Amino acid sequence: VRSVYTLRELRSRRWRGNDEETVLRQYAQRVVIVVLQGTASFAVARRIREEISRIAQPGEVDVLLVDAQRVAQWDVTALDSFARMARELRAAGVAMLLSHPSDTARKTLANVAGLFDDTDHALEWAENELLRRKGLEASQVNRPLASAADLPLCARLSPEARASLPGFGLVTTLRAGEQAFNTGDRDSSLMALLSGSVSIEMPAMGKTLRVATFVPGMVFGEMAFLDGSARSARAVALEPSQVFYLPRERFVAWAQKHPQDGQRLLN
Repeated sequence: VRSVYTLRELRSRRWRGNDEETVLRQYAQRVVIVVLQGTASFAVARRIREEISRIAQPGEVDVLLVDAQRVAQWDVTALDSFARMARELRAAGVAMLLSHPSDTARKTLANVAGLFDDTDHALEWAENELLRRKGLEASQVNRPLASAADLPLCARLSPEARASLPGFGLVTTLRAGEQAFNTGDRDSSLMALLSGSVSIEMPAMGKTLRVATFVPGMVFGEMAFLDGSARSARAVALEPSQVFYLPRERFVAWAQKHPQDGQRLLN
């Protein structure tokens, strides 16, 4: 066992609203993350049980996430022990997750544990499960916005400026998997999510690295909007999503009519 965390120290790259953040911070200790390294043996499963007992009392853990990215080898007895531990945890109401599973671990644990190719998405699942158990479903907090005027970005604008801003932009519906922009694009639009979810991704060592996932009300693409630089990542819709685009030149036209509000929006 290399290290042990809870959600207090380690979180996913999915951005959360205020209500979700409050719950995740309050109950962070109910998700335990154990990072392994070297050879996973029979003794490791026992050590994990000891670490859980050290961190939390019985009944105070909802999710156990085992990060196996640094595991070089799985002992045969370890896989049987992990499968038994996963079944025992499930009977006690604890969900067990494994990130970066080997092919052998995937076959052995497929029916008893949640398997994820990377730890970031496993953490997101754990956060969502904790929120669900605390009565906060994603549908309750990630409600679609009717208009760009409803964005938190516009909360400090004057009523006139807020009402006129949507007319200077464009609302586009993206299909799941469709890109809002790609790496190297030279457009300088500011974008805000009205519904759905959008992930910012970058290539890394032959894989795709998630930088962040945004939900309704959040703004992205601001660097290119501010300095005109090329896009350094791609933005892809994870589900049908509505995005408000505000091109730089249209923002300038709006800001000329509402100079004080234009400064507020930039700040």
